[in-house]
Amino acid sequence: MLDQRQFDALSTWLQEPQQCHARPSKKGWRYRCNHTFEHTAIWLRRQGLNVESHLEQLRALGITCDCGILSTLIDWPTP
Repeated sequence: MLDQRQFDALSTWLQEPQQCHARPSKKGWRYRCNHTFEHTAIWLRRQGLNVESHLEQLRALGITCDCGILSTLIDWPTP
């Protein structure tokens, strides 16, 4: 599983306009997403990490695509 530093780096990278283009709206966050792990897989490969292993772990958490990572991390409830 990715550590906190890696999740932060992935989240920041996914928010970029070339990836999911995360931006706030009146109804929460909006994303551009093709509902795949396309950008996450690219990031994992560039980090030298095992793509399939990490995607399996994300799927086990109920995350199904790039924007799912962002919505989980950005919209994560805080106490």
